[in-house]
Amino acid sequence: MTERRYMANWVRVLSMAVCLVLGPNAWAQAPAPELRIAGLTQARRAEIEEAIAREAAVRGVSERALAAAAQAAGAELQASGRFDAEALAEAIIQRIAAQAQTIQELEARLAWLARADDLTVASLVSRARSAINEGQLAEADALLEQAEQSDLRSARAALDQAEMRFERSAATMAARGRIALLQGDYLGAAAHFSRAAETVPENRVEARWQYRLH
Repeated sequence: MTERRYMANWVRVLSMAVCLVLGPNAWAQAPAPELRIAGLTQARRAEIEEAIAREAAVRGVSERALAAAAQAAGAELQASGRFDAEALAEAIIQRIAAQAQTIQELEARLAWLARADDLTVASLVSRARSAINEGQLAEADALLEQAEQSDLRSARAALDQAEMRFERSAATMAARGRIALLQGDYLGAAAHFSRAAETVPENRVEARWQYRLH
């Protein structure tokens, strides 16, 4: 076993100890699989893996998630054609700390979203968190897209329901205005019609003008 490989394994052991102290919310997955980035020497690959293990332990995030992010960064940088193998390894390593921070911030946000009162959304977010911890970033994104669309559908339905209630409430106010007219309370009637005009949804232009003209 090379010295770098030994160091990488030692960092992983340390990170597992951190998990025992921090509890179930800390990184608790098996070590990440080896990176698959063409052109890197075994030594440079070990350096990257060591950096991944170290930063995952420091931030208390999934090593698999961080490895997936490093793999994606490597593919992006390699596709640019601007890096030889040596420079590519350095560029990947330079991104790892920031990627670990991003994963930490993402986990905090998803932990909050997983407490949603909508059970469907909460389940999808929880599954996305698990996917991220396993390094399955594309799967996590697909699950979060489902959660996003579910919330949007619910929000639109709630808006439609709210709009219907505003329209009905305005009609009720107008009805009270007519009762006031029957009672000779013209000031009261005007107040009811004015409130109706302000309450009816903005897209009900004709109804608004009718309430103003009563």
